[in-house]
Amino acid sequence: MSIEEGFEKLFLEHYDQLFQLSFNVLRDETSAHDVVHDVFEHLWKKKEEIKITSSMQSYLKKSIVNKAINHLKAHRKHISLEPNHIKDHYEQSPEIKDVDEDFNLLLESALQQLTPTSRTVFILSRMEGLDNQEIADYLGVAKKTVENHLSIALKNLRVFLEAKKNRFPHLFSQMVWLL
Repeated sequence: MSIEEGFEKLFLEHYDQLFQLSFNVLRDETSAHDVVHDVFEHLWKKKEEIKITSSMQSYLKKSIVNKAINHLKAHRKHISLEPNHIKDHYEQSPEIKDVDEDFNLLLESALQQLTPTSRTVFILSRMEGLDNQEIADYLGVAKKTVENHLSIALKNLRVFLEAKKNRFPHLFSQMVWLL
């Protein structure tokens, strides 16, 4: 297998997952595609120089998040969450297989209550599985800042969901894993 064929195989195997990760940070399809393209373009151009000390998947995920966050900073763009994209994310997640529209709407409403930074921290932590230090590194802030944003986000989400508990009792158990 040539280098070109191997690179194409790598691209095809990881593209969908990396696009979803990029989209979860950016909330814009075009920008998310651009970020994934830019990461692979950089990897191709620097293939002789880059020394990967972790797994390729880990390297790609970190590169995507870094590039997406840099894109957010450069464009001062706020993250907004749309129900259809939340549904797409969870339909692909092993934790939740059967997601209905009520769940999507409740999750979207809950996340909209957060500030953009708290929302970003929450998404990276709970939906993408990054630890606090990784998030701090990506955002260029102290780990304590991430912990504070996550704590505020969790508190606000708990209050919001508790208020909706009686209206959506069948969804409450699905939401608990997030908190």
